[in-house]
Amino acid sequence: MANKLIDLGIRPLYGYISLEKKMQHVQKELDHLRHQWDNMIARVQGAQSHLRKKRKRAVEEWLKAVDEIKIEFGSLKEQAQQASFYSIYARLKMVQHADKMIKEVTELGASLEEILPDGLLVETEWQGQKIETNLKEIWAWLMNDGISSVGIYGMAGVGKTTLAKRIYEDFVIGTKFSDKVYWVTASQEGTIHKLQDSVAIAINVDLSNEEDERKRAAKLFLALSRMEDFVIILDDVWIPFDINKIGIPLGLDGSKLIVTSRSLEVCHQVGCQKEIKVKPLCEKEAWTLFLEKLRPSLELPLDVKEIAKSMVQRCGGLPLGIITLAGNMKGVDDIHEWREALEELEGSFLGQNGNLFDSLHLSFNHLRDSRLKECFLYCSFYPENYKIPRDELIRLLILEGVMDKRRSRLSLFDQGHVMLKRLESICLLESHTEVNVSNYRETECVKMHCLIRDMALTIMDFDSKYMVKSGRCLKHIPDEIEWKGDLEKVSLLHNNISLISSGTSPNCPKLSSLNLASNPLRLIPDSFFFRLRALRVLNLSRNCELEMLPNSISQLGNLTALLLFDCCRLSFVPPIGKLKALRELDLCHTAINNVPEGMERLVNLNCLNMDRTGLRMIPDGTIYRLSHLQSLRIPEDVEVRVEELKALKHLEEFQGGFYDIDTLCHFVRSMPNN
Repeated sequence: MANKLIDLGIRPLYGYISLEKKMQHVQKELDHLRHQWDNMIARVQGAQSHLRKKRKRAVEEWLKAVDEIKIEFGSLKEQAQQASFYSIYARLKMVQHADKMIKEVTELGASLEEILPDGLLVETEWQGQKIETNLKEIWAWLMNDGISSVGIYGMAGVGKTTLAKRIYEDFVIGTKFSDKVYWVTASQEGTIHKLQDSVAIAINVDLSNEEDERKRAAKLFLALSRMEDFVIILDDVWIPFDINKIGIPLGLDGSKLIVTSRSLEVCHQVGCQKEIKVKPLCEKEAWTLFLEKLRPSLELPLDVKEIAKSMVQRCGGLPLGIITLAGNMKGVDDIHEWREALEELEGSFLGQNGNLFDSLHLSFNHLRDSRLKECFLYCSFYPENYKIPRDELIRLLILEGVMDKRRSRLSLFDQGHVMLKRLESICLLESHTEVNVSNYRETECVKMHCLIRDMALTIMDFDSKYMVKSGRCLKHIPDEIEWKGDLEKVSLLHNNISLISSGTSPNCPKLSSLNLASNPLRLIPDSFFFRLRALRVLNLSRNCELEMLPNSISQLGNLTALLLFDCCRLSFVPPIGKLKALRELDLCHTAINNVPEGMERLVNLNCLNMDRTGLRMIPDGTIYRLSHLQSLRIPEDVEVRVEELKALKHLEEFQGGFYDIDTLCHFVRSMPNN
């Protein structure tokens, strides 16, 4: 007992006397730490300037901690100098403080050893002008007290997460939010429960003993509401959800929510007040990024540079694609290897077995509606970078049976526009406007990003029912060996095919759709359609050299659409009376002078277009028999009896002329909605 009392008395006295020694110990450890600090700063600055890399966050945090402890020691020294020698309590507190600092400095020195093996730097994220512009706009929104939620959307690989990381870093460094910025990565199959878990882990709230989603949300809401200022970044959100069900108090003073998604619709439904679309890089920025990731300090030989530029163009401005490409070509110096790589790239999808393909493919897999998948794949039937007129595309989708069965043509087009808008909102299609230079009329179009189209073609390559060779500059149709027996859809759109050899007869008993539009076809042999009896949609539009159709078309009893628009020299169509399934016949801007033989027997015809033809008259009774017509277009100088038009109970659209104004008024009054 006596010994214990002696210890209790000596220990404070020892500490009281040894403050100076303790301070010297701290100073010595700090000097060693400062030496480590100086070495690290020199290494980091040198690497940053030459390698265009940036500090790891662990390095940032270590340097910040050293800075703080230096300030803290300076304050302690000042207190020690001012404290009275006889102020026992104050000196004891300072001894304890010094002990604590010795421990912290020692731990900081040891922690540096953990950082060094993995390197001090990481690759710099892309800092292009487009990102800087987007960042400036988003930052202006976030600094506005009236805006608490921002959505960042765009296609896979375009740089949404990179942009969000920049925002995260800017918030962390030098703002009032610095210690309350939370990064939460959502999953593709993210449920409310999983998102709650992710947010809880980020803000250090324990939800392990609570299963009820409403109670979990209440706990998160309460924890976040107690914070004065916080930022939550939800990265890669796939499924729209009610933010209140998660437990995030959207709109709370000082709170900010940032959402990244491939879907504009998700941003809307989550409640984002502002949205920004991240678009692909321009050609100049794409090339700069490629060079930075390939070999920043070396100049490419001229012959290699031309090949490399072609390869970068194939990436369509997608940073992820460009970085993948640069990684594949790093260290390649031989011109032969570069040429071979370009050849392979042009014949296949970039990164088919890598992150880019997987990332883009997720967007397709996430389409739960099979009709949307069909619609998406159908867009890839058009050539690369082709601006597809919306109405033309929807019309073909209707004929392909992609739409629901509906009574009115207008409702089918409405459904088509909604489907295309949906694909645009998730960035699988892009909206464009095409202006006709001859009449300055605008046409609303959609377009596929080249890598998105590559992904779609890759998907179809795994399925033997598709053959797509659009925009390939083909001079001949594919050899018969390529026309597999399982083929169902073939697109040879926009090629230079002028002749199909006599005797050619593909054996494709399942082929339902054949698109040979926009070719300079002069002749199609009779044999060509002999073994294509399942054909439903035949598109020969814009074949301006074609003068006549083969007689074998008359035997295609399953044909539902025969499209001959803009075949301006076409003057002969064989008898079509046996095509009882035909629903659409488009002869607009052809050279026909007479109604095709047997047309009056096409009792299931919905759409008939004979505008801009050499037609002078339609035999009486012909139109009357086509009782299911919904759309009829004829030349203005061809007279049709009003009685025949009145008999068309399903007619929604009529383009043609009338004998006089009284006849027109009589027809208008007879329409069902008047």
